[in-house]
Amino acid sequence: VSSEDLAVALEQNQFHLHFQPKTSLADGTLVGFESLARWQHPELGMVSPSVFIAAAEKEGCIGALTHHLVALALKQSAAWSSAGLHTKVSVNLSAHMLVDLDLPDRLARETARLGINPGQIILEITETGLFQDLANTLEILARLHMKGFPLSIDDFGTGYSSMEQLRRVPFTELKIDRAFVHDVAENTKARSILQSSASLARNLGLNVVAEGAETQEDWD
Repeated sequence: VSSEDLAVALEQNQFHLHFQPKTSLADGTLVGFESLARWQHPELGMVSPSVFIAAAEKEGCIGALTHHLVALALKQSAAWSSAGLHTKVSVNLSAHMLVDLDLPDRLARETARLGINPGQIILEITETGLFQDLANTLEILARLHMKGFPLSIDDFGTGYSSMEQLRRVPFTELKIDRAFVHDVAENTKARSILQSSASLARNLGLNVVAEGAETQEDWD
């Protein structure tokens, strides 16, 4: 995937979002959606995010791609609200955007324009990318938090310096990676990691999201 491929895809709106439901373990009710980036290529078909996200980061256009996907998530949230479904939507925010000091104000203006409460938009940040530019990153995350955007630490347990980042950043949600959720009914080590991660989150007053519960046994 070249930078030209990505530029054409952005220009022709080939990137879109799928939405995965987030449900409450307590009663099974819908509590929100996670937006998943997809590339519908006219010749190649559906291109995996593992391919185009890495290519966008390598080619230096991850910022433009993330901006496009966030805009799609905001528009969908506004459409759902207009239809009477006031729910939360999670969207990935590339760590490469956490050097743009205008980002919090820009997102706040866009949500206000669309009539969305910032609390409806959960910004997921992958822990491995948080400390590329420490000073700017912490300032931007603090300002996003102050403007009412919930912050989620994504793929918890697969990166580095997790505890330090939980101490520094005003997260409201901890999202446990599917590696510690899938097959947790059978895997005792994964279950121990899941239990301790959930306990840590609760002690910190964070919401807990477990990604990848795909069987009744793992749900239970």
